[in-house]
Amino acid sequence: MSKICSPDALKNILENRQIQSATSSLNRFVMKFVDGTALVLEGMQEENSIGVQASIAQSADIADEDEAVCRVDWSWIYSSSIVAVDCRKEHILFQLNPAGPLRISVQLWQNKPFLAFQPYRSMQ
Repeated sequence: MSKICSPDALKNILENRQIQSATSSLNRFVMKFVDGTALVLEGMQEENSIGVQASIAQSADIADEDEAVCRVDWSWIYSSSIVAVDCRKEHILFQLNPAGPLRISVQLWQNKPFLAFQPYRSMQ
């Protein structure tokens, strides 16, 4: 898995990729693409700041999340393409076509980082 440090690098790597599937847990979000690669986002904490850490890997090397506290049905973003990416330390905003915007941010709960999603759709 290779870590991505700069917002420009993340934007250049992800734009125009088509989403095949996605899974999430409290501190990890995995977006798998039809080209066999995957984006892994994790909440991190350093000293007095928090942030989202991004890595690229081969989809086959990434296990599905099974320790999710609450399941999220990510099927609403499947087959969408990433049109634009706005990457900041605390969040990443994806513009997806046709699904629309998806913002993934990191927050703290009891001094531990977790990922928050807007919008989200829970499984019912």
